[in-house]
Amino acid sequence: MKKQVVIIASLLAASHGAAFASSNDTAAAPFSSVEAQQLFEQDAQPMQVAALSNAEMKQTEGAFWNYLGLGAVGGYLGGLGYATSVPAAERTTQGWAMAIGSGAVGGAIGGIPWGAVRMGFYGNTIGFMGNSMATSSWGRR
Repeated sequence: MKKQVVIIASLLAASHGAAFASSNDTAAAPFSSVEAQQLFEQDAQPMQVAALSNAEMKQTEGAFWNYLGLGAVGGYLGGLGYATSVPAAERTTQGWAMAIGSGAVGGAIGGIPWGAVRMGFYGNTIGFMGNSMATSSWGRR
C-alpha cells in the first residue's frame, strides 16, 4: 500500500513540472557563441539542433489545450468512478482528491502522441491505481 502511495505521489509530482510560456513582449537576450557551445555540446560533440521557423512556431501555438481537455475529462470520470463506488457516508477529501487527480493525470498522459498504445496504457494505469487507492480503505472513513 505504501509503495502505491509513493508511486502515485511521484507520478503526480512529476506531471506538475510543466513550464508555462510567458506572454510578455520582452525579447530574450541571444546566447553568445561560448554559451551556446556550453549548452549544446557534450563531450566536444556538437548536437544537431535548429531553431523553429515562424510557421512551426504558429503551428505549435496552443497545443496544450487538448491535454487540458483530456485531463478535465479524466478528472470528471475519476470523480464519477469514486462517487459510484464509495457510499456517500464513507467518502473523504483524500479519496476525492486521489480519484479526480489520478483521473486527470491519466487522461492527460493518455493523450500524449508517443505511441497510442503505450501512452494509453500509462494513462489508464495511473487512473486505475488512483481509483483503486481512492476506493480502498485509504479513501474511506
